[in-house]
Amino acid sequence: MYLMLMLAGAAAMLAAPQSNEDILATFELHPDFQIELIAREPVVFDPVDMVFDEAGRLYVLEMPGYPLGETSGHVIQLKDANGDGFYEERMIFADNFPVADSLLPWKGGLLVASPPDLVFIKDTDGDGRADVREILLSGFDVGNTQHNFNGLTYGLDNWIYAASGGNAGVVHWPHTPEEKTPIRGNDFRFDLNAKRFEVVGASTGGFELALDDFGRFFATH
Repeated sequence: MYLMLMLAGAAAMLAAPQSNEDILATFELHPDFQIELIAREPVVFDPVDMVFDEAGRLYVLEMPGYPLGETSGHVIQLKDANGDGFYEERMIFADNFPVADSLLPWKGGLLVASPPDLVFIKDTDGDGRADVREILLSGFDVGNTQHNFNGLTYGLDNWIYAASGGNAGVVHWPHTPEEKTPIRGNDFRFDLNAKRFEVVGASTGGFELALDDFGRFFATH
């Protein structure tokens, strides 16, 4: 098995910057795994999620304002210029997210869980910056930062699932604001093409979702 891990905050917690080798030496691994450093400060800061899109591009969601939300977050694209597996360049893809904690590739762009909204961002002119920014769902509560909705994940049924995190909300589609769905701390799923939204359970997961081969979802609390 092969594990690739992005480390960003380790150096910031130490009195002096360490070499990549020194950082990797601090991990104790099962012998079936291998670890490599693919990015570190100053290329990436305060990461809370990372995804590869359909073209293999790597995007990282940074949340420098945690836990008080005093600094806006942003989505960055990391680039490996020489193809050695280490990302040494960064470009801000989209910024000014007061609070955001989850990414998911969708239709050539990215979905961003940024309460009170689910936001779609996309670069249509090829300059590396998102020029499309559209609110697809709204009404999620903004409260305790680590209890916001999170964990955008594709299900085996082609719906997108997410955990409420515990902050609840009364969710609606922007084109039908009068049709509201209280989630009351429940997890949920949605079909963006058919404009369907359903409550599915209550894990109060605050840190992503995991899906196994049988379609069962797991969350952490």
